[in-house]
Amino acid sequence: LTRGGSQFIGAATFEGLTEPWLGATVALFQLRTDSALGRTAAAWARMPDIEASGDLYALAAAHAALGDLDRGYEILREIETWGDLPTLLFQGPDRQLWDPEAGDSRYLEIREQLLSSWGVVGKGGKSG
Repeated sequence: LTRGGSQFIGAATFEGLTEPWLGATVALFQLRTDSALGRTAAAWARMPDIEASGDLYALAAAHAALGDLDRGYEILREIETWGDLPTLLFQGPDRQLWDPEAGDSRYLEIREQLLSSWGVVGKGGKSG
């Protein structure tokens, strides 16, 4: 939803989405859709809902999608327990959002923190 020709296909898909069990994720998708379509004011108008949700991943990704990657990473560092959906999003579809140049050391640092929180074995065969 942030780059390339497919952003508009994603935008059309998520524009009318409402699924309460997803929490702030829907508002995040809508914010990213608005941002990708150049509707910056509409994107920023969604921020209070995301902030009020208490979902740190959604808040971090919202800042990143609105062009403040540094603030997004600051918020990611505050996450103590990574849930299933943020884990999947960060490592999968959101990788380009967080690591657009494929080599940002902050991405690798947060990924290591995330994997450690799940008990995944890190470098040297030691678990987090």
